[in-house]
Amino acid sequence: MPSHSRKTILLATDHQRSVINALDENRPQHIAYTPYGHRPAENGLLSLLGFNGERPDPLTGHYHLGNGYRQFNPVLMRFNSPDSLSPFGEGGVNAYAYCGGDPSNRVDPTGHSFLGSLFKGAKNFIGVRHPSKFHKQNIDNILNGAQLNYGTNVIADGLKSGTLKPINLEKISKNKIIQYIGATNADSRPIYDIVKQQRYNMEATSPLSNQLHELTSHHRVLTHAQIMDVPKYKLAIELAKSVEFNKNVKTAKNLLPKKADRIPNADNELSSQNTVVRSS
Repeated sequence: MPSHSRKTILLATDHQRSVINALDENRPQHIAYTPYGHRPAENGLLSLLGFNGERPDPLTGHYHLGNGYRQFNPVLMRFNSPDSLSPFGEGGVNAYAYCGGDPSNRVDPTGHSFLGSLFKGAKNFIGVRHPSKFHKQNIDNILNGAQLNYGTNVIADGLKSGTLKPINLEKISKNKIIQYIGATNADSRPIYDIVKQQRYNMEATSPLSNQLHELTSHHRVLTHAQIMDVPKYKLAIELAKSVEFNKNVKTAKNLLPKKADRIPNADNELSSQNTVVRSS
């Protein structure tokens, strides 16, 4: 009967689980990587695991992160495909970037969003700070009328002075400010659609129609500031403009007649159309 031999290999890793040494029964093998995880071919393949404890593809050397969600190319130092969470989600502005350009202090096991250092992760675990909850609360406060500051400058007045703590955007990262802009515009859009629909049903010269037009004429759309690398202060100003429009469309909605601030039921309209077709 054929005999099956087993081979035992002892692996040594760094603080990010990258295999840096492999020892079998014959000799130790030192493994070196570039900052983005490229391993020269002469290093061999004594270990199936590599950079950040991930398994490289034996043919391409790419890493299939997130159980195959995206391939990371350590030679090009970027992903081969865009992130579905970019540009407004956790993926960040650059849909192809790996670890936000800082692979020495971050890891990205899912292919979606990077994780910070172990020390920062420990602080989050013990409750010093939870980034996702922190920024979600900031977005809620912005939509509820929190004052926006940039350093000592007030760039957006608060609606409820004294009840919500002002948000200092100078201390917020550019990626997070872009997320705030996206969330604010997403909140404004359905309200704007309701106001626009009702205004079309009014006399163009009526005082209410003119008032609604004045409030909603500066409709916020995706701007270059949200997709290009611009100074953080300009992003903060863009957020202030989006917040101002959000306030205006909410004011316009409150001016609409009662029961007019609802989008017609699409199911009822479809049912009526089907009835007409059947009767004809």
